[in-house]
Amino acid sequence: TLFFVLMGIVWVAIMEFLIVAVKIDFLRYVDLEGIESVDIKSASTWGIAVAVSFWVLLTVVLYLSSQSVVPGLVGAKRAGGDDLKILAALGEEMALASGEGVPPARFYVLESPAQNAFACGRSIKKGSIVVTRGLLEKLSRDELQAVIAHEMAHLKNGDSWYTVQAVGFVWAVLTAGIAAGLAVFLALAILSLVGWIISKFGEEAEGAGGCLVAIIGLMVLFSGLF
Repeated sequence: TLFFVLMGIVWVAIMEFLIVAVKIDFLRYVDLEGIESVDIKSASTWGIAVAVSFWVLLTVVLYLSSQSVVPGLVGAKRAGGDDLKILAALGEEMALASGEGVPPARFYVLESPAQNAFACGRSIKKGSIVVTRGLLEKLSRDELQAVIAHEMAHLKNGDSWYTVQAVGFVWAVLTAGIAAGLAVFLALAILSLVGWIISKFGEEAEGAGGCLVAIIGLMVLFSGLF
């Protein structure tokens, strides 16, 4: 898990450097006012610092609060009523049987007909278990007890901590990396098409092409801001 976190730092740093460098070069190419004075090295350094800080902050938040953050991300709700009675009793039984003495801190129910369950958290004491409605309705008590034992084993062995970090990494990539990267490369592809049109049809298309390129540059700039 530690190796995974460290590789996440390296990955977001490289990704941010490439995004900043390509974006500045692109905006210089379209001759956007004020871009010529921007230093790629300085801008990339700040970009890397922001990206790494974001990843470290996300890692810390998930380490301290994944037992409640992850269930919220998938739409699970805190178990209550009969659901809580059943799950809490099974958790206590498995805690005693395993010698842990402490059941999972929280149980959540995801309103889905699928039969599934997962654990999140850094330990049994600081972890939580999410079960689907389909699992609660279709499994017998003994079968449900086996599922709870299985998920508690994940918490005890640290498997869930690795999974939580993987979820966080994918979320960070989807929200911060892919959108910006695709915007840059899509804009470059369109720019190449505009250049081909200009060279194909001559000077008559130059004014319209230049206007389109400027618009694309602004789109890329705003994609980075959002």
